[in-house]
Amino acid sequence: MDRAETLRRLDDMIEPDGAVVLFGDEHPEVPDNRWQGEYRALLEVYAQADADCKRRNVAGHFRHQAALLDSAFHRLERIGIGSRMRTADNSPL
Repeated sequence: MDRAETLRRLDDMIEPDGAVVLFGDEHPEVPDNRWQGEYRALLEVYAQADADCKRRNVAGHFRHQAALLDSAFHRLERIGIGSRMRTADNSPL
């Protein structure tokens, strides 16, 4: 998508002092999260045929924060929440 145009349109739709919220997740490199390495490797296999993934991984592509800084939504705030996921029987995932 054209991020600059999308943010411009959102600025027209959102009330004054409104906000745009982006959600994402990160997994710390701890033993409970070792499945993440295998998961990322699997994603890479399928991403090879995805033109959008290739476009995001080239030099010159910038993160969403850069587009936000150049928009009406330039006041950025990052919130992090850490937790440990467990299964129904309380064993680590």
